[in-house]
Amino acid sequence: MRAVRETCRPRDEVLHGELQDAIFAADFGLVVEDKGPEVYRNAEELFRNTHPTESLKRIAASVFGHLANANEAGFTLHLNTGFGGGKTHALICLWHLARNIATNIATDILPAAGRPHVVRVAGVDGEKFGTGVCVRHADGVTTHSLWGELAYQLGGQAGYTRVVDDPGMVPDVALIREMLPATDPVLLLLDEIVVYKAKLSKAHQDCLLGFVTGLMSEVVSRMRAVLVITAPGDQTAYRQHSLDLQTAIGAVGPSQTDMVRRRAVERDPIDGEGHQVVLRRLFATIDGDAAQEASREYHNAYRRIASERNDLLPDEATKDAYAQRIVEHYPFHPRFFDTVQNRLGTLPAFQKSRGTLRLFARVIRDIWSRDVDVPLISAGDVDWTKSEIQGDLLSRLDRDQFRGAVNADIVQHAGELDGGAPLGTHRRAASAVLLESLPLTPSAGLDARDATLAVARPSDTTVAVEEALDALYRVCWHLFTDGTGTRFQFRYAPNVNKLIEERMQKISDADGMARVRTTVQTYYGGSHFKLTAWPDSPRAVNDSADLKLALCASETTARTACEHEDDSDPPRPRCFVNALVALAPSDDSLKRAVEMARRVLATEDVKKEQSDNEPVQQQLRRIEPELTRNARIVAIRAFDRVFIGKAKPKSLPEAMLVPDKNALGTAQGQPNLLDFLRKERLMYSPGDALDVDLLLGLFPGGTPSVDHEGAVTAKSVHERALMSSKLRLMSGSDVVRKSVEKGVEDGKVVVRLPSGEVFDDKGVVRGPADNRRRDPYEKLTSLRLADDVLLAPKDAPCAAEWTRETEQKPPEADDDGGTIKDESVTDNGVTATGWEEAIG
Repeated sequence: MRAVRETCRPRDEVLHGELQDAIFAADFGLVVEDKGPEVYRNAEELFRNTHPTESLKRIAASVFGHLANANEAGFTLHLNTGFGGGKTHALICLWHLARNIATNIATDILPAAGRPHVVRVAGVDGEKFGTGVCVRHADGVTTHSLWGELAYQLGGQAGYTRVVDDPGMVPDVALIREMLPATDPVLLLLDEIVVYKAKLSKAHQDCLLGFVTGLMSEVVSRMRAVLVITAPGDQTAYRQHSLDLQTAIGAVGPSQTDMVRRRAVERDPIDGEGHQVVLRRLFATIDGDAAQEASREYHNAYRRIASERNDLLPDEATKDAYAQRIVEHYPFHPRFFDTVQNRLGTLPAFQKSRGTLRLFARVIRDIWSRDVDVPLISAGDVDWTKSEIQGDLLSRLDRDQFRGAVNADIVQHAGELDGGAPLGTHRRAASAVLLESLPLTPSAGLDARDATLAVARPSDTTVAVEEALDALYRVCWHLFTDGTGTRFQFRYAPNVNKLIEERMQKISDADGMARVRTTVQTYYGGSHFKLTAWPDSPRAVNDSADLKLALCASETTARTACEHEDDSDPPRPRCFVNALVALAPSDDSLKRAVEMARRVLATEDVKKEQSDNEPVQQQLRRIEPELTRNARIVAIRAFDRVFIGKAKPKSLPEAMLVPDKNALGTAQGQPNLLDFLRKERLMYSPGDALDVDLLLGLFPGGTPSVDHEGAVTAKSVHERALMSSKLRLMSGSDVVRKSVEKGVEDGKVVVRLPSGEVFDDKGVVRGPADNRRRDPYEKLTSLRLADDVLLAPKDAPCAAEWTRETEQKPPEADDDGGTIKDESVTDNGVTATGWEEAIG
């Protein structure tokens, strides 16, 4: 999908120069004076930037239709919207059409056919009127009342002299009739009369309303006359004045007669087409094919999300009608436009159309200037770090206290979660939630459904936005949830994360380190290794044949413990290097683990201190288990450096350090470490045996037997194996024992047990020295690697002596040729008389 920067061309004034209010805030008074920005003052420029809404076309057709038809009675048109609702822009369009009625200008709004040939037009902006002076004209005439100004515009100085220009003296109907042109069509445009009324004294207010009523009566009683008057809708500051004016012109009031109700027609000049007005005003060109492409991609993405999780999008998102809305609002996401119009548009200071134009223009300029690829402009693309954005959305709307949320949460916390990516999911989600939080109502903010619609892109995973909100809730300082725990909203007040952060300042690194050590030591408890925790010197790690695990606070301590037996000068080398493995953390990982441990300790303190604060406890119930779990995982994974002897240290992979699913379970450290050591061939596995020649290479240097030349003790061979740099770690004596048994089986090793029995590949030789006998059927099946068990190579001098059998003498014959009985042989006196007795 193509980025909007490739498919749309903003207008020059949007991309360049100052985006001042005057560009977007239409000012009818300045247009009447032929002043102000070119986009409003110049008729051709105005209509190039004006989208011809159906309502605006109806207004123009109605106004100029009445003015063109000599048989049409006059009428009053009441434009009633809030500030920024498009009414002033509509007045400016009517003004320029009236002054250029004989041309073909703006035919997409008002067809050339059927227009009046000439229109006399007068326009006033009551907001610019003072209480004593309304307008100072260049020819020296100064007007002091609404009727004085209208008389001057319609009749010049001569017309002005016919009225008493006093705001306290209302002209009668006959005089009003003389003010209006006798034959030409006349269009009267009155803007912000309510604002002018609010400035006047009570008496002068009554006079003003009296004049408006009289003027309206005269307009509707004659042909080809139209009065267009605006009111600021439901704006609080002018509500009563607006009601007074509407009552005067017959737009409201339960006691109106049918005739009065027909006196004024109410119109909204935008009437549901605000997005088209905005697009026309901001962009010179928009690629229609790109709009269709974006609609297709987003529609498919929404259908995918709904199929995988039907609770993560509003129902409307997957409908064909919403896909059409994407086309119509392109390059803006419809949800972004809805938020600005329906949420921010309710704030008096935002002023709907002009506020929307101003905000969208700033977002467009920012995206184009940053050269970022955005498939569809959404609320997530609002860059809150820009001072202009903060000016429009915070200062202008009296929300400056949200700057803390911008700096701490959108810039810092969301930025960290995104790894610094400028438009990552976390930052986009946080930006959208803040925009939706500006109304400060209980329903402000977003739940996961609306947030997914607001900022998810087709490339995002189904749960990307939901997970981003959850992650933000665990770290942001000003993000809260509503009573249901599902709607996220930013508030001014600090949340529990901020309280924890402040409490952390009172917890030392030493306290955090103590928690880390407790966590790691507990995790590595077990029976596979004899644990030595936190040695401060090599001497604290016993140099024995037992398989040991040393948990060390630093890599330096781990390295010296594996290489040395003590810290003497010079230090003695460690003997049993194949019986010791050490674990240590890297500096950065340990620092992070200590910080997270301090956060857990702070959380526990806040939980106690705020035990009566239910909102705090609510947030703690959601974040504390995950916080504790993550701190435990980080602490354990910090100790990922494996030291054995003088070898280069290895790094434990995270999966073998602590699988996430077992992070809060029973101690898994020793089994995981054993698995790693065996898979990496750093330790012998059960059933492994040494090569016999390698075993025989351990005999020299073993403890020799005093009485048996060439023999060494089995214990010393085991110890030599634990000292050899050619061998791996060993758990117990099984490897050496199996190796000896294999050596005997291969005919290369002879074993002498304390009982005098000698095993070789031909069986066992046993018996007293003068009667040694071989049993060829008995094999060596068990063996202790002890000092009283001797081992010898097959060719050792003692091996031949051990395996020598006693030579048997032949039987002697008597004089008669019989066998002489050997008296040393005991006769048991048992005589077998049958096979069963013989077998027995």
